[in-house]
Amino acid sequence: MPSKPLLTDEEIRQQLKKMSAVASELNEMVLGLTRQLDERTQAQAQAPSSAKVQPLVTPKAETPVVEIRPTQPHGFMLPKNLSGSFNIARNLVEVQALPNYLRDDLKPNELADFRAVLGALAAKPAQRGNRDAMFPADLENFLPDDFQKGESDRRAFDVIEGKSAMGFNLAVLAAKTSENKPAHLYVLEDKLREKMIVAGPEGVKADFADELAKGGVQYVVKSDEKTASAINEFLAHGAKFRGEKGLLFPGNTQSLIEGLIKGAFALSEIPHKEANVKGTTLGDAIKDSKNPAIYTQITAYKRG
Repeated sequence: MPSKPLLTDEEIRQQLKKMSAVASELNEMVLGLTRQLDERTQAQAQAPSSAKVQPLVTPKAETPVVEIRPTQPHGFMLPKNLSGSFNIARNLVEVQALPNYLRDDLKPNELADFRAVLGALAAKPAQRGNRDAMFPADLENFLPDDFQKGESDRRAFDVIEGKSAMGFNLAVLAAKTSENKPAHLYVLEDKLREKMIVAGPEGVKADFADELAKGGVQYVVKSDEKTASAINEFLAHGAKFRGEKGLLFPGNTQSLIEGLIKGAFALSEIPHKEANVKGTTLGDAIKDSKNPAIYTQITAYKRG
């Protein structure tokens, strides 16, 4: 099946207009509900203490007031090409970040080049939105009710859903190599410092790596023997930053690291997964990861 063409500038503007209209409708709904709540609150304050005022939403409603819609892919702003700066907004085009639990049969030619994905994570005009889109934030909707147990498991899931309280998050992205073969990018994000380290399938040119660094993206080749040390060093710098800000103390540093390692175990197959978490470094866990179970596919074009 041939790939669909990238959206034109006019099509992008039309999409933005539609999104703006939807946002306007949602805003009107919020204002309307707020007015209703204010009126009921005022009525309750003025009513005698023995009077009963019906709540706005009964706690045992048989149907939800707001419809819960199926999960949808996130938008992801991808550089049109890598020959120029990917920090210029007009050089970006919207594609999709598609969690594999929604669909996992994409062919390599339907996936974005891993270098374009790296550029998207570093591109300032869309950096935050792209970084948020790489996480499966609604993953829990697809898991058994009894899947999670204990506080440490909760922290691990926060890490892979992009909402860790300490700002360290993990993600795996599916893309393709320069030879059009499937590939994965293993991402450790430091949200507080607005930096990330990404372990990928093959090397990149030095000038491209420098451009990535300007956008807060440190790139390493996953198979390189120095990769585990680079990841651990990145984590150490982030921990030091938090310690200097009074956000991390010696007593909870180990808990933070264990949560990250458990997150890595949840994302991918790791040969020493059954080993004691305390005897494993995050760098080793990421470097040895393979056959990811939870990942986000970055498409090469906007899917219908």
